[in-house]
Amino acid sequence: MSLVGVQPGGRHVELEQDATKHVVPEPTTPAQLAPEHVEFRRALVEAGHLLPLRQQGTWGRGADLERVVLGFVGRLDAMYSDRPQTAYHFGPLMPQGCFQLTGYVSSQPHLVG
Repeated sequence: MSLVGVQPGGRHVELEQDATKHVVPEPTTPAQLAPEHVEFRRALVEAGHLLPLRQQGTWGRGADLERVVLGFVGRLDAMYSDRPQTAYHFGPLMPQGCFQLTGYVSSQPHLVG
């Protein structure tokens, strides 16, 4: 699988994704993850289910993992459908620095929202 990346200056490049080349960032918070959790996360990355992004704590999810997450959310919604719920949805998130490197803001400022 290949990904399209953006280099400084807004130049698009095609990147070959090889999960074995990803370096899974180790937690830097005071509450360190247990070694088995770090190893589980590493296995998810190597299997292509998680894609670590530049910003600490941000991850892309592969199609299989996304199906699991959506299925789980659907089951929870069904289990608690008789109770009042307030749902919050957040659009895709991107670190500001990465977004600025795309050149989008300077080329289409009227569409930034």
